[in-house]
Amino acid sequence: MARIDITPRLTILQVKPDGPDFTFTAGQYTVLGLLGGAARIPESRPEDAPGEATEKMIKRAYSISSGSVTREYVEFYVALVSDGALTPRLFALHGGDRIFIGARAKGMFTIDKVPDGQNVLMVATGTGVAPYISMLRSQALGRPQRRIAILHGASYSWDLGYRNELEEMASRCRGFAYAPVRTVDAEAPLWIAIHANDAMISDIPPGLGGPMAHQY
Repeated sequence: MARIDITPRLTILQVKPDGPDFTFTAGQYTVLGLLGGAARIPESRPEDAPGEATEKMIKRAYSISSGSVTREYVEFYVALVSDGALTPRLFALHGGDRIFIGARAKGMFTIDKVPDGQNVLMVATGTGVAPYISMLRSQALGRPQRRIAILHGASYSWDLGYRNELEEMASRCRGFAYAPVRTVDAEAPLWIAIHANDAMISDIPPGLGGPMAHQY
């Protein structure tokens, strides 16, 4: 397991499955887990029953953010929940630590059913951007007849995980637009951010073959 910290409360986990057979479709999710006896970060809130069921596996579902063609690891974008059962344990992990990952991916939140001639608007807040990152990395931008726009909201600019990657995609992909929304950042009041995003959406030309009909 490798770890990339975005902020003290946001991290990217890259998990390498033991076997080579883990496959998924962009937009799907799987389960991560740790034993109840695993260490928690000191700043997490005390548990109601500390030490109880230390051998019980704590599992939670997380959307996959890596591209479906990536085989080296499976990536997840995780936010710390201070009083949660699993994330205080996930945030105590270090590179090289082992973690449980589900044997297969699940879910129907995929882009493969969208007709090629229709555009896509993706809207997300916080770590909800993860499945969209997977879709974009999985050659969703490789169809010139489709335009994709993504609006990603977060409290502060530093909470906009994947921002550099999305801005780089927008700069090199003619059919892709990215608009980050900051709701608390003093440098960008909410009404300014919304106004900018409205302008961004209105600037997207009509679809090459159809209107922007699919919203995620």
